[in-house]
Amino acid sequence: MHLAWRMKGGTAPFFYGWIIVAASFIITSAWGYFFIYGVFFKPLINEFGWSSTATSLAFSIQTSVYSLCVIPMGRFYDRHGPRLAVGIGAILVGVGSTLCSLVTSLWQLYLFWGVMIGVGSSAFWVPVVSTLNKWFLKKRGLVMGVISTGVGVGTFIAAPATDYLITTIGWRMAFLVEGVFLLILFMASALALRSSPQEMGLSPYGQEEVVEAKIKPVALHEVVGAVGGLNEPDELRFETRHALKSKSLWMIYTTFVFGCLCESMVLVHMVPFAINIDISGALAAVALGAVGFSSIFGKVVMGALSDRIGRIRILSITYAVQASSMFLIIFTGNLWMLYVFAIIFGFSYGGWVPQYPNMMRDFFGLRHAGILMGILSTGWGLGGLLGPTLGGLIFDLSGNYQSAFLLGEIVSILAFLISIFLKPPRTANN
Repeated sequence: MHLAWRMKGGTAPFFYGWIIVAASFIITSAWGYFFIYGVFFKPLINEFGWSSTATSLAFSIQTSVYSLCVIPMGRFYDRHGPRLAVGIGAILVGVGSTLCSLVTSLWQLYLFWGVMIGVGSSAFWVPVVSTLNKWFLKKRGLVMGVISTGVGVGTFIAAPATDYLITTIGWRMAFLVEGVFLLILFMASALALRSSPQEMGLSPYGQEEVVEAKIKPVALHEVVGAVGGLNEPDELRFETRHALKSKSLWMIYTTFVFGCLCESMVLVHMVPFAINIDISGALAAVALGAVGFSSIFGKVVMGALSDRIGRIRILSITYAVQASSMFLIIFTGNLWMLYVFAIIFGFSYGGWVPQYPNMMRDFFGLRHAGILMGILSTGWGLGGLLGPTLGGLIFDLSGNYQSAFLLGEIVSILAFLISIFLKPPRTANN
């Protein structure tokens, strides 16, 4: 009998950890909602006559607030567990989206979408990943691969669904309906979460192999220690202060900012750009969904390929592909070119996303992974602040999005060039 399936006083018919995986996948899929703000972009401008810069700023605030709240929310999770953390996030996101239906001025949009949804969205990823790490000693790669595809699936579904709601019942009711739906979805998923298998009288998946192989008790400690970075080779035991002095860390950070700047610009401005070249909002929303769907394959294919040919090489390849796709959208004038761009861009950005946590682990070890990943996550906030805002500002000044996308082209090329010269840091001992 597998120890991981054994409960106090009886035996469970299946491992409850897979319920945690299913709930986590639903949470990360719903997270895709945060990437479809661009579908609301034109309806808001048409309603209120706001500038593209001002309208873009709501998304920029949301990403910035998210990045600032990730670490505090992680600490809250450590103290109170995933159900309370995700539950609070669910309330903030659900209520924030619902209140967006009542918006009459910019400050309200900034408060409801930017701040409330920004704080709420920070309550999902860290609790989900941390909880799953407690439930699975084996098959972590499979589990993390499953939940990481959720964002792409969610974007693929949410973008055209949101456009349909806007077309049929208006943008205000779309905010309301999706807010209530997200509140129910996140809350239901939160109720299924458990902090650890021990809470249910279970053991982590994979622990039974240690017992069945009759490995001495210290072996399990070594396994857990390795996961936590306690038994890493000395050369990977980077202290935070040493990592912060490493040129490699800041080269990684810079490419990440550039990548997020380009990604967020596209997510916000692709739909209004398509509408401006006489593509319908519905078809433009499908293109945005295609970005999310294609990103799934980028994560899976390039993530697996990086194990074979290296993270840095894959990072360079994906940024080269992204730069090529940005060149394509600058000259896009019809629907098929938009879809080709969406597929290539989605694959490329999906390809570079998983390289960053893997490089941080490979370069600096796991001992201080939390704080270093927290520092890296601020790059999403900075890139997400600059990308949509600069894209909107350039459109307001020039009257077209080609110049804005040219900026995305430039930063993608810069990320590619930096990645070419990126090398692992010298060992911690040196």
